[in-house]
Amino acid sequence: MLAVETLRAMSDFVLKILVVEDDPVDAESVVRSLRQGLPMKFEVEISSTLTNAIDGLKQRSVGLVFTDLHLPDSDGLATFQRLKEAASGTPIVVVSGLEDVKIASAALQQGAQDYVVKGQAPPATLPRVAHFAVERSRRIVAERERDRVLHDLEVAREIQQSLYPDEITELPGLDIAGAVWSADQACGDYYDFFRTRDGNFTIALGDVCGHGLPAALSMLQVRTALRLLARQGTDPCEILSGVNETIFVEDDAFPRFVSLFVGQLDVTNHTLRYATAGHAGYVLRANGNTERLSSMTMVLGVGKDLASPETSNMVSLQKGDTLFVPTDGFSEAATEDRKLFGIKRTLDTVQNSTHLSASGMIQRLRDEVMAFTDGRIPEDDMTALIVKAT
Repeated sequence: MLAVETLRAMSDFVLKILVVEDDPVDAESVVRSLRQGLPMKFEVEISSTLTNAIDGLKQRSVGLVFTDLHLPDSDGLATFQRLKEAASGTPIVVVSGLEDVKIASAALQQGAQDYVVKGQAPPATLPRVAHFAVERSRRIVAERERDRVLHDLEVAREIQQSLYPDEITELPGLDIAGAVWSADQACGDYYDFFRTRDGNFTIALGDVCGHGLPAALSMLQVRTALRLLARQGTDPCEILSGVNETIFVEDDAFPRFVSLFVGQLDVTNHTLRYATAGHAGYVLRANGNTERLSSMTMVLGVGKDLASPETSNMVSLQKGDTLFVPTDGFSEAATEDRKLFGIKRTLDTVQNSTHLSASGMIQRLRDEVMAFTDGRIPEDDMTALIVKAT
C-alpha cells in the first residue's frame, strides 16, 4: 500500500518552473524546448524583470528557475546572486547570451546548477539540464536531511551516555560496574546503580524491545520512573508495577515492551533484594556453581496490570561471588553462518574472568563475543551489570 501511494504521489507531481527572461522570443524558446523533452509534468511562469521574479518567489514556491543575467533592472552576476538569495535553495540554471567563460565559471562556483549559452545548445539540452538540476537538488536536500538526522542522533547518543552512572570507586567489599555497547546511534538497553537515602544501592538493568531512537526514548521513561520509585524506598516488586504503569499505553502503534531486573543492595551485609520482569540474572559462586535468578513476572508494557509477586526474592553475596546481569545481546551474537555465542559460553567467559575487576570482566566478555563473531557489527545492544563481593 505504501509503495502504491508513493507511486501515485510521484505521478501527481507537477514541477513548477520560473523563467526569468525579458525577451519574449527567448522565453518562448526555453518553454518550447522543455515541452519537447522534459520527462515530467510541469507548469511555467515567466517574469520579465528580476523584481517581479523575486516578488513571485516570495509568494509561491517553485522547483526550478531559468534566468538570463541581463534584465531591465539587473545585470551580470548580481542578477544570479540576488535571485539565489530569494530562491532559498531552489536550483537555478543560467541561460545567457554571453559566451563568457569567467562569468560562467563564477556563476557555477556560486551555486548555479548549469550555464547554457543561448542559440548554441541543441534543443534537447535544456530538458536534460532541467531534469539533472532537479534530481541533483533533491539529492542535496536528501543529503542535508540525512546529515541533520545523523547529527540529532549523535546528540541523542551523547545525552543518553551522560545518563549512565559513573563508576563507583569506593564501596567496602564490593566492586560494581556496568557497560553498554549500542547496535545503533541510540540504545534501548539500560543499566543503572545509585545510592538511596538509607545508604544502600539500587541496581537495575533493562532491555527495551528493539533498538535505535524509539527504544532509547522508552528507556528514558523507564529510568525516570525507576529512580523516582527507588528513592522513595519502594520495594523492587512495586517498582516493577510502577514502571509498568508508566510505559504501558493502550492501542499504541509502537508498543513498549521492556524486560527489567531491579535489585536493592545492602552494602553492609551484601544481600540483594531483587525482582525481575522477563529478565534473568546469575550469581556465579566462588566454588564454581551458578544460580539463576529467574524472571518473576512477564515483561513490562504488555498489560496495564502486572501480575507481580507480593514480595521480592533475596540472595546473599559471599566473598568471591559475582552477580552478573546481562542483556541477550551477548548470548545472541552470531557468526556469519548464524552460530550463536550462547548463554553457556557467556557464563563460562564471566566465570573464567573473576580474577579481573568488575569492569574488566565485562570488557573481557565483550572482547570474546567480538572475537567469536569475527568483529561483525552486532545486531542488538550489549549491556551488562556486575557486582563482585571482594
